Amino acid sequence: MVQASAAAQDKAHTQRLVFRNTMLLVAGQVLGMPLSIVVNAVMARYLGPEDFGYIYLATTFGGFGFLVVAWG
Repeated sequence: MVQASAAAQDKAHTQRLVFRNTMLLVAGQVLGMPLSIVVNAVMARYLGPEDFGYIYLATTFGGFGFLVVAWG
């Protein structure tokens, strides 16, 4: 009886922990997306279309390279 109660408490604690971590990740995404948009807009405005295009292209190739490495 005591073990069943302890197991139930451990399960509830684990579920709360997972929920809390999930909410922190969601909050990070919600706060990070507008910040990313603002940074890109300011950078594009400051650099101009040609230089920003080069940075965008380099970032795209870099992201693709990381994807290839992650896939093995």
